[in-house]
Amino acid sequence: MRWGDADRVGPRFATARRALAAGWERLGIPSTRVLTATAAVMLIACGVAFTGTLGGSIGGAGSAQARAIGQAYTNRDAVYYQQEEQATEKHQEGTAATAAKTPSSAVLSSIVAALAPPKLGVSGDLAPVSGSVLVKLPGSATFIALTMVDQIPFGTVINATHGRVKVTTAGPHGGTQTGEFFEGEFVLTQGRDGLVLATLAGGNFSVCPTARERSHVASVSSRHASRKHVVRKLWTDAHGSFSTRGNYAAATVRGTEWLTEDLCEGTLIRVTRDEVAVTNLVNHRRATVKAGHRYLATAP
Repeated sequence: MRWGDADRVGPRFATARRALAAGWERLGIPSTRVLTATAAVMLIACGVAFTGTLGGSIGGAGSAQARAIGQAYTNRDAVYYQQEEQATEKHQEGTAATAAKTPSSAVLSSIVAALAPPKLGVSGDLAPVSGSVLVKLPGSATFIALTMVDQIPFGTVINATHGRVKVTTAGPHGGTQTGEFFEGEFVLTQGRDGLVLATLAGGNFSVCPTARERSHVASVSSRHASRKHVVRKLWTDAHGSFSTRGNYAAATVRGTEWLTEDLCEGTLIRVTRDEVAVTNLVNHRRATVKAGHRYLATAP
């Protein structure tokens, strides 16, 4: 719209137009200059600034109107920032509440520090890594959930069938050693030489055919599981002196990942990284199994 059309918009624009026009005339700027509606609104909103710049030439009702509009903007901004502050405070309160419910690394570190060092052949430290981990202490008939770092006596049964647990024990030459176990149930022990042994536990072998029945697999297949039926298993990722033991074979390593499976037909050792030393508990033979290979100790 043209500058002169402001009179038809309303008294607010008309008043502001007359005050600003007087100022333009003093500066030698024609008041008939064409301005866009956006520019007019900007000039009205900035009326207070123009009043100072023009040395009082823009005053009276126009200046008062501009100050009123500026105050409205100020009030609006104040409300906006107040709402922002309230939202920020609410978010911070929620974050603080969540943090209060979540154990921090410092808290976990203090728990670990509060535990006595693991004792060779006597005790080890357990820490849940993921999923559900249950433990059954020696002499107990009940499993309890492992929810944070704890120290347990050797002979404890650990059920990590649906979870992953980190085991830290005293090393054979001082210091500590660490291994992780998952997808299986086992009994944890340690010899005086520092070797940590995880013996597979659980499983139902009643579904397996007997030695006599195995010679007549065809006749018992309808009543029993196949010879390759997995009864129980345990994955291990360890660094140090660790060993796993099934019914018919044991595997010992110093830093690798491997699977120990008790099948109806025997114990299977499968290596996914590095190599392990396998002992056949049936014929007492030894073998080295490298990554990508497996060894089956057949049941007698």
